[in-house]
Amino acid sequence: MGPPEKFHQKILKVLSGTDTIAALTGPQSQGGRNPEALIKLGIKYQERQDRDKALELFQRAASLDPGKKIMMRRENGERVSCAEMADYQYARTFMVTFGVMDHRRLLEFVDKHPSSPLVRDAYLDLTRGVYFTEEDGVDVYGRMASRFPYDVALANRLADHVAYYSRSVKQGESDANLGLSLMLSENALREAENVSLAQTAQNLAKLQIVKGSMDKAEESYGRKFLSEQIKTWTENLIGYAEFWLERKQNTEDAESAVRLAFSLSPADPGLRRRAAFLYHVRLTNMDKALDVFGPEYLKTILDSPKDLYSYFSFWAQWKKNEASAFEALEALLKQKPDSLYYRVSAASVLWRAEYRDRALAVFGPDFIAGRQEDMNALYEYGMFWLQRDSLLDQAVPALVKSLRAVPKTYMTHYQAAKLLVKNNRLGDATAIFGPEYLIHIRNDASALSMYSQFWLTEAKSNKDSAFEALETAAQLKSLNEWDRMSIARQFFDSGKTDRAEAVYGAEFLKTIGSDAEALIRYASFWKYGNRNLNSALDAAQRASRAAPGNAKAWGILAELYMANADLAQSLQAVDQACSLTKSKKDFEKYETLRKQIKAELEKIKKSVVSQR
Repeated sequence: MGPPEKFHQKILKVLSGTDTIAALTGPQSQGGRNPEALIKLGIKYQERQDRDKALELFQRAASLDPGKKIMMRRENGERVSCAEMADYQYARTFMVTFGVMDHRRLLEFVDKHPSSPLVRDAYLDLTRGVYFTEEDGVDVYGRMASRFPYDVALANRLADHVAYYSRSVKQGESDANLGLSLMLSENALREAENVSLAQTAQNLAKLQIVKGSMDKAEESYGRKFLSEQIKTWTENLIGYAEFWLERKQNTEDAESAVRLAFSLSPADPGLRRRAAFLYHVRLTNMDKALDVFGPEYLKTILDSPKDLYSYFSFWAQWKKNEASAFEALEALLKQKPDSLYYRVSAASVLWRAEYRDRALAVFGPDFIAGRQEDMNALYEYGMFWLQRDSLLDQAVPALVKSLRAVPKTYMTHYQAAKLLVKNNRLGDATAIFGPEYLIHIRNDASALSMYSQFWLTEAKSNKDSAFEALETAAQLKSLNEWDRMSIARQFFDSGKTDRAEAVYGAEFLKTIGSDAEALIRYASFWKYGNRNLNSALDAAQRASRAAPGNAKAWGILAELYMANADLAQSLQAVDQACSLTKSKKDFEKYETLRKQIKAELEKIKKSVVSQR
């Protein structure tokens, strides 16, 4: 065993995020055979948005606990098997990392581990990032409600989604989730009425005093508790006022709520700004707005850059209280003269409010003149004015100089190049996102794919370099499914169908296994490209066997049977799709296909009869 000093250094490196992989999976470590360690490492990669590495680690962790016998503790102390946690984190990764979101992984987790305590977390993830309607054909919320009918957090999440979605629903249409959401919210309200946080905290303090732990009692029901309650009541009151004043209802009660909130937290800058908005915009009472967020208040925040910016930006956007707003801006820039954040933010507010001369004074040529070697300042300056199609003779050289000197992420270069092409500056776009930039992304399939797509479909130039990027991407060993699809699509659209099949064809199909969604995507890709149809049919058949309850699997299978002139099989498949789908839109599509098949069968029947 090595010296303790070296072990200590290793621990420090792990805690600081340095050499984590080596420390956990190296030859002297048990990390590579420890599913909990692999899961924690995978979560670290997940947080850093490295989807592929996170997925690999979660898969390895799950394989080490096939019987769900190795236990680990969650943050709340609850024990779960490493297999469950690995499967959950694997599914969650498709929702919380960069790339195409795939909610079905979480639904598969719920089906695989129906009694796991992590099922609730899976539904929380599902209600965070996506909203399911009838058109999606999946009964996520019904399943959630049957499992967690009184869960306050889930009810609130769904209610937020339903309320937001209702704004886009066409008049006369209804949201099928509305009734379910109402039921869950009513359940949650009844459940909340049965729980008193204050009483629970007080009871806990009583018990701690009986035990002789006065410090613990103070911690549970003392100053901190009171402070948190004041914040909660303040937020509840101002939220109540915002809700009803937006709807122009209960105005008197809403004004009372504002006053009560203000009496509880008079020193809260955020509350003052929200109250000023309500008085100025909702109640058209400028005097009261100035009382809570005007020149007298400004005198109390002259030493706080954050509050000065908030004050300035609020009044500047409404073009009111202008003298005081510009006084706040002057005080802010006096304290933070070199802050790019405040200068860019302030200039943006001024430009939108059409204070163009003031925007130039804050973040114009005079400011950048003395910062020609500050690459970050040049980048911010260049992007700011390029986005506003102004000062281009200065902005473009600044942007190009900064990105060539200090390359950034491929998305940054892509966005900048896109703006430059839009402004007919193809040469400058090539300078920052052309052949010379390829060296920085040669091992990143997503970046190479984005590069080629930009030049082939958007800029329609630099095609040799674009195909070089595509070929480089195609040769990488770590290609995931989505990268393969993107690369193959570009090869296909460019007439290089053989290269498309090499990247995303029959050989790749062998690696998919029984992943129904991946099989459906593969089959759909080639069906709509009208190429490689035998392989596509094979994928669709496998998808329908792997997921016999999946309407989309049967739908694409029906289309491929029809393309193969097997009308009888096609009719059986489309009948299955029609019976399974819960999406009105998909049902209409499948019904149309069914009519086409029946029409073709009728033609054949008539032809046979006429020949007799």
